[in-house]
Amino acid sequence: MSNWATISGSVGKKKQPNLPIKALWNDFGATDMRVLLRAGRRRSVSSGTILIEDGKASNELFIILDGLLSVTRKGKVVCNDMDAGAIAGEISFLTNQKPIATVRARTNAELFVISKSKLRSTLRKDPAFSASLYRVLGGFAADRLRRELGDSSAAGQTAPGKSTSKAFKSFLERLRAG
Repeated sequence: MSNWATISGSVGKKKQPNLPIKALWNDFGATDMRVLLRAGRRRSVSSGTILIEDGKASNELFIILDGLLSVTRKGKVVCNDMDAGAIAGEISFLTNQKPIATVRARTNAELFVISKSKLRSTLRKDPAFSASLYRVLGGFAADRLRRELGDSSAAGQTAPGKSTSKAFKSFLERLRAG
């Protein structure tokens, strides 16, 4: 069973997601997803693959489709369970600086990879998409900061009864189908 199915409950059931981060995608609409699909590609990586290295320029953003990623900073694990729906590389994208952490595939993983330069070009051409994506990226960055500071009311938490974006579920399924 994919991690997305694990997060969302059994396939075919209407169980709410268990991981709060998925709520950050709720306002990302179908049009935004189509634009994002044109900006990236699917990539499979093996367990142990380093995707982002602390202090080294990174040219890509990653959306996890299946599998787990871990984040280390100065040799310490700061997150060991990034899974479907999470983004890696957003902080360096938002700040236009080198990464301050290393992101590695903890398991074999399926990723949606977006070239930062291609994404920046798309953002300049499409203000509505730009606003939507920056809202999602800002939400992920704020959620990481709140978690780092020990705030249990992190921004991405899903309120009871609030479902994850249908557009995002559809997006994951389209990417998985190839």
